[in-house]
Amino acid sequence: MTFNEDGTNETVYYISKEFVRAINTTGTYDYTYVYHEGQLVAQEVNGVKQFIHGDHLGSSLVNSDSSRNVIETTLY
Repeated sequence: MTFNEDGTNETVYYISKEFVRAINTTGTYDYTYVYHEGQLVAQEVNGVKQFIHGDHLGSSLVNSDSSRNVIETTLY
């Protein structure tokens, strides 16, 4: 369980490598992860699919939706 400065908290349950459940004050979030040859390639969060695009080192850089819209970009 994590406690935030604003008094809220979050509990995360790691059911398996492919399934995680997070519960906080805003709701319950189920994460399903899809791997191909050991590399994370997609995730589904409460029914919404996101595709994960990695670099040559295996780090995830961009998440996109099924319409190829960029949802998130991470720079290291």
